[in-house]
Amino acid sequence: MRALAIAVSSLLLFGCGDRAGESGEVDVALNIVAADNCPSVTSAVAAPAQTSVGGTIGVSATASDPDRGDVVSFSWSPAARFVNPSSAATSYSCTTAGRQTLTLTIADSHRPTPCTVNVTLEVDCTAGQGTGP
Repeated sequence: MRALAIAVSSLLLFGCGDRAGESGEVDVALNIVAADNCPSVTSAVAAPAQTSVGGTIGVSATASDPDRGDVVSFSWSPAARFVNPSSAATSYSCTTAGRQTLTLTIADSHRPTPCTVNVTLEVDCTAGQGTGP
């Protein structure tokens, strides 16, 4: 979708003091920007869902954006625990035992303001030997 520029001219009558009968012209320019459709998440996976502290869990996601020309980007958090936090497919390092929440933010490249979608995945990091690599 493309932005449209529309110029509108309007005649306004001003009344002020002893020159109440005078008129003037005002040009108004509008910039209409096409609406943004948010990205659609088609899959988000963490496997295995459990591993031991010190192990890794593979994560991956796919998404698309219906707006022509918009590109989607990925951002995993907490970023310090991902090998490549801006990749659609990466791995998460378990550093603490317990249930961990992984958050993925997917954004489109729409201007002036991108649209974002968040996905959360739950994984278990165990103190003992897990099922992960």
